[in-house]
Order: sequence, then C-alpha cells, then structure tokens
Amino acid sequence: MRCYEKATGGKLNSQKSKALPIGGWSQPAIELGIGSHDQVTILGIQYGTTIAKSVKDSWAGAERAVRAQARKAYARTLCLAQRIQYVHLFLLAKIWYLAQILPPTKEHVQQLTTVCTWFIWQGAIFRVPVTTLQVPK
Repeated sequence: MRCYEKATGGKLNSQKSKALPIGGWSQPAIELGIGSHDQVTILGIQYGTTIAKSVKDSWAGAERAVRAQARKAYARTLCLAQRIQYVHLFLLAKIWYLAQILPPTKEHVQQLTTVCTWFIWQGAIFRVPVTTLQVPK
C-alpha cells in the first residue's frame, strides 16, 4: 500500500477504511492501522464474513425499504394501471441493483411479492393472478 501511495501520490485514510476478514483470515490489519469489522457496507450493499450473511442482511434491508415506500405511497389515489406502473418504476427499482450482485432467497422473493400485490390491490375484492398483471396492456 505504501508503494501505491508513493507512486500515485494518494493517501490511504485509515480512519475511513475497514478490513473485512473473509473465510479463514483472522489477522487484523494492524500494520496499516485499519480496524477489522464483521460487516462492511459498500454502495448500499452489506458485505459480511460469509456470502450467506451478506445475502441475508442486504436483502432484509432492501425488503424493509420497499415495504416502507409501499406504506408511504399506499394512500395515493391511483388506478390499477398506475399502481402497477408505480411498483415497476419505484418499488422494484430499489432492488434491481442488489439483484445484479447478490441473488435473493426464496423467502425474500415471497416477501417482496406480497408487498407488491398488497400495494397493487389495496384491499380490492376482484383480483387476477400476478402473472396476468405482467402482460403488457
């Protein structure tokens, strides 16, 4: 790291840096003055010591964000087509980035589907299958 600093003129800010031990690595990065952490958030994605922990924590946060946004927009007066468009453009936009990096678990997919259908139908009696709603107008 010191060679990189000399070559580029850049400096490592050890107070903003975090070391994440992965796999069998257990030594702290003492020589650089970087603290070791069990979890690190990079561009909104929470990385843990294992992939399973990273998937669970990141998707749980995304699910909470989608649920909160759906509750916030629930009282808006929208027709069925507008509610479907809102789900596509706003609710699911929060998870597209995460889905490209970490695959969701079946439980998280079920929870997100529940949130989206709850928002779309808003207690309406007449319902059609979710697969029908995916067909273009």
